[in-house]
Amino acid sequence: MSVIDSVPLQIYSSALLFSPQASIVRSLFFENINWVRISAGLEKNWGSTLQTFEGHSGSVWTVAFSPDGSKLASGSADFPLPLESSDCTIRIWDTATGRVEQTLEGHFRRVNSVAFSPDGSKLASGSNDYTIRMWDVATGQVEQILKGHSDSVSSVTFSPDGSKLASGSYDTTIRMWDVATGQVEQTFEGHSRWVHNVMFSSDGSKLASASDDYTIRLWDVATGQVEQTFEGHSRWVHSVAFSPDGSKLASGSCDNTIRLWDVATGQAEETLRGYRRSLRTPSRRSGLFQLATAKDNVGHTRFYIVDETSSWVTQDGSRILYLPFDYRPVDTSYDVAPTGCSLAVGGRRGRVTIITFWPLGSNV
Repeated sequence: MSVIDSVPLQIYSSALLFSPQASIVRSLFFENINWVRISAGLEKNWGSTLQTFEGHSGSVWTVAFSPDGSKLASGSADFPLPLESSDCTIRIWDTATGRVEQTLEGHFRRVNSVAFSPDGSKLASGSNDYTIRMWDVATGQVEQILKGHSDSVSSVTFSPDGSKLASGSYDTTIRMWDVATGQVEQTFEGHSRWVHNVMFSSDGSKLASASDDYTIRLWDVATGQVEQTFEGHSRWVHSVAFSPDGSKLASGSCDNTIRLWDVATGQAEETLRGYRRSLRTPSRRSGLFQLATAKDNVGHTRFYIVDETSSWVTQDGSRILYLPFDYRPVDTSYDVAPTGCSLAVGGRRGRVTIITFWPLGSNV
């Protein structure tokens, strides 16, 4: 059975949402879709090659919003070969106009992760060249090159006060850096396989890390000691996120589940399950990554993710929006906006698309 036979309404919605802005079919029927909007990255006319967020020559592997949502940073891959023709750049975009404000050059392998500082003045980037670069957002200049990891840097994140930077690496370690000096303050060791994602709690006292060893670890930032090891996933864990009050932790895994954990006890409180994965050989790129959330009109929180096939956005595990090939993310190349209900998606052909959700029944 074809996709359109099994989920015709979702395909209808997707066709309208991703049709060019000036198309007749969009103007006639678009008001029927009142729960989601594509605010950037769409073509204006049928067949046009002009894109709002277009400029990378290689796949976009990571995106991140600035704290105020006015800028978007995107990092690109080290393809195509040879190296001299590669696009390993970072671009900073104006989210209102879609124009590139800065192109940051310096990495010579794929850029895996980008993160803005809390005040939006700095951008950190982690790369397959084993380094982290600290950039001045206003000038586009490199302020520091942080060296110490012995394998690819998969994740970077600033502490809430901006004084520290945490980095996760395929060398199985997490490093804590002093942003002012660029020196390593601590090295957290304990994971037995690749570290994919690191995240600070809202008060900056704890750090969570997700790993290929199927576990999540909770670290005390001051001492570097492990406070909790969360076990329960049956595949690689790719993403972690704290609740605003720091009492709960969400984790996304290649076992096709999201687990909600009690930070104090380390116990799993809830498991959110998506649909069954298709029968194919699992790859490192499969799994659940980042969550967008929005509240409906009765106050229920809805979870939005790009699923393991990269073909669908799901709400609470149900497929709701089909992504055309050119709009699908590369690996973990999407980010959640500061408002919480928008996804920025970095695609295979160098474009970045912003999708905003309103749950059914909410006031748009």
